[in-house]
Amino acid sequence: TDALRGRLFYFFKDESLNANTRNNKRLGLKRLPLQENNPGFTLGGPLFMPKSFFGPFGYDGHGRTFFFVAYEHDSVLDSTLIDALVPVGQSEAFPLPRPTTLAGRRFEPAATPPNAPAELAPFVERVSTPLRTHTFTARLDHNYTDTHNATFLFQLGRSKNLRQFGGGLRLAESLQGRERNTDALAYSDNFVLSPTLVNQLRAQVSRLRPALRAPTGGLVVLITINDPLVAGDPSDRSGTLVAGSSTSGATSRTESRFQIQDTLTAVRGSHSLKLGGDFQRVRSTFNDLTDATGTFSFTSAGDFLAAAPSRFRQRFNTESVQRNFYAGLFVQDEWRARPNLTLAAGLRYENESVIRDRNNFGPRLALAFDPFGTGKTV
Repeated sequence: TDALRGRLFYFFKDESLNANTRNNKRLGLKRLPLQENNPGFTLGGPLFMPKSFFGPFGYDGHGRTFFFVAYEHDSVLDSTLIDALVPVGQSEAFPLPRPTTLAGRRFEPAATPPNAPAELAPFVERVSTPLRTHTFTARLDHNYTDTHNATFLFQLGRSKNLRQFGGGLRLAESLQGRERNTDALAYSDNFVLSPTLVNQLRAQVSRLRPALRAPTGGLVVLITINDPLVAGDPSDRSGTLVAGSSTSGATSRTESRFQIQDTLTAVRGSHSLKLGGDFQRVRSTFNDLTDATGTFSFTSAGDFLAAAPSRFRQRFNTESVQRNFYAGLFVQDEWRARPNLTLAAGLRYENESVIRDRNNFGPRLALAFDPFGTGKTV
């Protein structure tokens, strides 16, 4: 359309309408903070660059060149609760947060001799675990002629999600965030060569960078906490205390892709013939971050204070690079044998360099039949 059009929107949500959890009530805590803000806008219309401002670069695209931009931001201010036991004493080699209260302090049942059992006390802390995303799209449509048009498209996405962090026996520095960053630049071209011949060309360059990791890359410490309270006690906090930069399941990946597609459609009488190809070059770098910085395991808090680990693990050479070239070719014929009967037959061939499969042919047959000729039953 030659008219300039746009839209503004905003969504808001707050924890004030949520109920408190039973565990929070037991600990005398209020509802955990939760707030969502989701603003955005869209704007589109003819591309107009007045010469009075742009000089020789001025351009009037009414009826020929159109633009569209959109942006959306989503911010969820969520939080989680860390509710664990930590040693009252401190380790010089790896200091931990001090207990938030000494009420309910108690000694663990045992440690590995000759190490003495450690005194434990509760550590309760609220941790902010926000989700933030940014999505931006810019599109430019241009009509070269009445029979030839093109679209330029740019897309950007940024996402960092800490909401899956469950807290519990994991300290704040072991918080892992799920990231997903994307960039894409695409071009499509539609050309009517004749009343019976149409060609469509598409090309794109894109990059994908997903990751699951902690914000820092330090050592990981795992401490087995043996709470002397009887099993089933609501205050029992037995389990594995995770401190340091947690790398359990942590990964990062970078994928770069170049793709080009072309489809030619020819109409001859009752036949519609399509043929084309799809070619992609992909480079993927994967990094498994599990135990990449080193992980110390302790069978008790007393062993931790005595600097006596039961195990140390560290992995090396965790990065791998994979390159793949994909090629797909197809041909298909649709024949309208009768007004209520259409037959289609085609053949597709695909090949990928990452695997050895040279005979990947896919024949296809299809039939569409309207028994009553009403267009309502096929």
